[in-house]
Amino acid sequence: MNKLMLTAVAGLLVLGTTACEEEKKGPPPEPQFELPGSSPLALTKANRGVELWPTATVVDGHGARLAEKAASAETLVVYEQLSSEYVMARTAVFADAKLENRLEDLFAEPKLTDAMAGYGRKVFVVDPLRLDQTWIVDASRGTRGDAAGRESFLNFGDAGYREDAATRIVSAIADAGVVPEAVVIGSEMERYYLLNRSDWSNFASFYLEVRSAIKAAFPTVQVAVGINWSNFMESVAPDFIIPEADAAGCAADAECGAGSYCAASQCGELDFVAVQAAWQAVIDPITFDAVTATPLTDFYAFASIPNGALYGGSPDALPDTHYAGIPTMFREEPTRKLPVRWFRIGWDVTGDSETPVKFLSRFKELNGSGYDVALLSWFGFVRQLTGDCNVIRDTLKARPEVCQRGFYTSSGAPAGSLGESYFAD
Repeated sequence: MNKLMLTAVAGLLVLGTTACEEEKKGPPPEPQFELPGSSPLALTKANRGVELWPTATVVDGHGARLAEKAASAETLVVYEQLSSEYVMARTAVFADAKLENRLEDLFAEPKLTDAMAGYGRKVFVVDPLRLDQTWIVDASRGTRGDAAGRESFLNFGDAGYREDAATRIVSAIADAGVVPEAVVIGSEMERYYLLNRSDWSNFASFYLEVRSAIKAAFPTVQVAVGINWSNFMESVAPDFIIPEADAAGCAADAECGAGSYCAASQCGELDFVAVQAAWQAVIDPITFDAVTATPLTDFYAFASIPNGALYGGSPDALPDTHYAGIPTMFREEPTRKLPVRWFRIGWDVTGDSETPVKFLSRFKELNGSGYDVALLSWFGFVRQLTGDCNVIRDTLKARPEVCQRGFYTSSGAPAGSLGESYFAD
């Protein structure tokens, strides 16, 4: 009897201990960033690409150089429009013909036909926000550039605009006379989300319509939406931070210190929970159907163009977490794991000639772990001409460093040691 009582008492004690332990466990810990960099990415011809802007500078002076680089770069990334830098300000129409070349003109240019033929793969980036300027900017009144007029004039819910843009995207591919391996819709569409968030669901449905149209006309072409991942981490994800309740009020990110952002007038740390929420709100609508667990894209089209001003212009100051959101997302939600094509990378190269090389090294360290990297393409074969840069900086209010990325200057001189480092096998 005593033995039975002792056994019973011991059992109760064990149950009590277990219950206490379960009470102490509490909710599961929030997911933490998986810091990348354990397997640095080695650039090879297969995943190395060159971005080409169809400007007169390239046509006239760089055909031979472009052809030469085809020996060590497999992919050529060609733009239907220059970039969304011209779109987001929408303060004026920039009518310089050098920046308005259509794909059929580019591929018909004798000086570049042979150079382009040397690349085994081609990726077209078509920016839907500039396909028809009459829908985007009213040069005489500028109403489409006014914040109050965006929902009325600049939106993907407008049936006329959707039809016009979709038709011209498909025709741009057909006009080129070359069927690309992939088409990227928009170069930095997260900027449109920041500008006109209420229209993001319309853009997502527009993208699906365009994707279906491209697939119908060109079944082998892969399609995705271009997102500047750097800007996503710097400008989109911080909006999903839950600020620290006891933090002092702040007026700018700089007041919160490294790794923190000013959210709702309070400082908050950019943790993976915020990145996951931003991903689900912004990236999921254009990449993944959560109801059916079906991908809506063939790959993730990411750009890496950090805002150097946030890191003192030093690639070494770029936080590891800048890229950690991607492998962490794939670890936390494996159904969303798809190949990643980094279709444009770049850093301001106006200062130290070694800066772009440092950035390339840092980029490789942070991007070689946790997912399949299908392509890297440097932002710009040739830097922009002075006149073009003046428009970008002054009229369109874009960051000036967009002019200062490229393997060659407009005069043909090599841009530091970037080219040697990028193309070295």
